[in-house]
Amino acid sequence: TLHVDDAELERRRAEWAAPRPHSDRGWVRLYCERVLQADRGADLDFLVGSSGHEVPRESH
Repeated sequence: TLHVDDAELERRRAEWAAPRPHSDRGWVRLYCERVLQADRGADLDFLVGSSGHEVPRESH
């Protein structure tokens, strides 16, 4: 249960600003933008399926 009224939530939304990215270039940016979550293989998204072989879940 959220004990914050709608007016307060609206005020917080109006004041909120997205945090700056960790980096605007290099490996950190590539990692943040392109690495898949662990359940999807923790691979770079643009490499998925490019090796020609599917990696079964049982190989992890």
